Amino acid sequence: MLKPKFKIAILFLLVYTLFTFISLNRHSKSKIYTYHSEIWADKAGYNVYLPALFIYDFDATKFSDSLDYKVGNGFTLDNSSGKIITKYPYGVSLLQSPFWLIAHVFAEVKDGYSIPYQKSIDLAGCFYLTIGLFFLFFIFRKHYSVAQSILFSFLVIFSSGIFYYGIFETGMSHIYSFCTLSILLYLLLNKNKFKTTNYLVLLSSISLFYLIIRPINALFLLPILVGFLYLNDENYFNRTTVFNITKQQILLIILVFLLLILPQLLYYNYAFGSFIVKSYQNEPFETPTLNRIIELLFSPNNGLLIYYPVCLVMIIYSFWTNHKFK
Repeated sequence: MLKPKFKIAILFLLVYTLFTFISLNRHSKSKIYTYHSEIWADKAGYNVYLPALFIYDFDATKFSDSLDYKVGNGFTLDNSSGKIITKYPYGVSLLQSPFWLIAHVFAEVKDGYSIPYQKSIDLAGCFYLTIGLFFLFFIFRKHYSVAQSILFSFLVIFSSGIFYYGIFETGMSHIYSFCTLSILLYLLLNKNKFKTTNYLVLLSSISLFYLIIRPINALFLLPILVGFLYLNDENYFNRTTVFNITKQQILLIILVFLLLILPQLLYYNYAFGSFIVKSYQNEPFETPTLNRIIELLFSPNNGLLIYYPVCLVMIIYSFWTNHKFK
């Protein structure tokens, strides 16, 4: 009789293999240096930390000529200063790094952009899609049957953009944010499964990962944490947990914070000459005007509520239910 953990491991491998097969098949005819490739435009901007660190010593002059243009201008190679400029944070690269490094070992052309490196991004995206899906399942399983939890988990995956970003656009930040957010919600809902000494450190670490993937994730993180503190339920993350934090835990959380934030600060100082930088500049989403919000929700091009009507169902549900987690 197989143990439950072993069953979960086998099921994880099966689902991961399926997602990987679909993603690799989707990109099987994608050529490098085209918008179909896994490292292009924004995706190249997120990923550039890896070739810059492990191949080019953060020296723009060592890259092949006009490589930034060839990969869709996701980053800029400033040959006059030798700097590699990207506005994107390094969190996505950090999570991609195990898969990228394996590709680096086996790649014949070690330029950071040949086929093995491209495919490593698919392997990474599918891996974090699978992790996020499984944690989503365990979140639902807290209140529903196995069959219902599987159904709800796949409904979330397929009725939103999650599947798209986990299979098609594997180099974007979305799937990595989804994965860390799923883990975070699982931790918040299952405080009693963890030792008190480890819980806050683990929760803080996952929260920091969520933020270094994309700092704007704070817009989602803060309401979630405040909401759980407001509920103050002993079964979940609550005020008592925070008030009972020890000095050792505080020091450990600070250490984790410094370890995760320091590489980004060092990069900002290298690229922009200051440790604190507003790297996203002249972006249309900086100011949330009423017109931009309406466009976000109802635009015929990519309006949230038009393309993902499940979100509208969730909004309606939140008004009619008395559930504490509405």
